[in-house]
Amino acid sequence: MTVSIKLQTLIDSIMEMDHTDAEWIELDKEFEAIQNELSEEEWLLFAESGAGEALHMAVAWKRLSQGKPEDRDILLLKHELLGSQVEKEYNISVSDAHAIATKKYDQAEAVDEMFGEDGEPDGLLQD
Repeated sequence: MTVSIKLQTLIDSIMEMDHTDAEWIELDKEFEAIQNELSEEEWLLFAESGAGEALHMAVAWKRLSQGKPEDRDILLLKHELLGSQVEKEYNISVSDAHAIATKKYDQAEAVDEMFGEDGEPDGLLQD
């Protein structure tokens, strides 16, 4: 199986979104296993798919459920709530609502400032 097929399969699995904690851990491990092999084009595909955001959300929910939220987790929740509210209230697309929410609550920028472009450490779902 080529990395591109592995990546697309992983993206499809992540985007199903209805996973148990154990399934999220497995998806996180799968991503860790292939991330160093990804080309720039594949990283772009992953970013545009929304799968990275889904993994961020899983990490945030894990910390929240353990009573150990980080500021960036709260920022992500505010971003998602505002995006959902704007989308419904103004009947706009998800991508337009996301752009509006990002202007006010840019969780990705906060993570970049804290950890650099590589993002949070690997394995956060496995603790």
